[in-house]
Amino acid sequence: MNIHHRLLTALFLTLIGSTQGKAAVPEQVITEPVSVQQYEDAIMIYLHGFDVMRTRYPALELKYRLIAADGIPEAEKSIDLTQPWEKPAILLRKEPTEYSGILVSAMNGTEVFFRRLYTLDGTENAPTLVSLSDENAAIELGQFMTEAPEIPHPDRSKFEELTVGDAERSFDINANTLQVRSNINYPQVSSGQLGALSRQTDFPNDPSKRSLYVPLKSQFFN
Repeated sequence: MNIHHRLLTALFLTLIGSTQGKAAVPEQVITEPVSVQQYEDAIMIYLHGFDVMRTRYPALELKYRLIAADGIPEAEKSIDLTQPWEKPAILLRKEPTEYSGILVSAMNGTEVFFRRLYTLDGTENAPTLVSLSDENAAIELGQFMTEAPEIPHPDRSKFEELTVGDAERSFDINANTLQVRSNINYPQVSSGQLGALSRQTDFPNDPSKRSLYVPLKSQFFN
């Protein structure tokens, strides 16, 4: 074990000791639910089995503390993971400098069910899922933009072709649709796959006559 790893281990024990009395770590610790990767401009924390984790821990919260290259820890920060829009991949934007480690704690309220000090050995390039072309996207400058970012288009010549078979059934939309008058914002209602009980198209001025309009994509229509 080199001096750098010894310092991180000593720091980890110090940070763990500083939390004693605040939240106890249970004896049964789940196996590696978190992975960490450092890139040039970000650190990604990924929570494996995120849906199961949120069901099991209704007050799920993630706390982390970045450790600079000189071994000095930054202030602890927390992320509330109970909101429905939260995703398993948490991206921490940073300056293009390297960190030596990060202390990650997964909590359910005051209960710490996972804690680990991750050693960050340099940066890695983010994997490219598609081949890129030399052509950049055309981006209009916004109000606070002085220079448009360079975002390359994918190389479409290298896309994998996929043959799609014939559908099991067909439906002639043009033969089964008609223009509808409605006193509600029907496109907005339809986009949520909701039905609308509204005035009939043939009798738009007669509030006593109404029809149920159902979007084609809704499960109710199917």
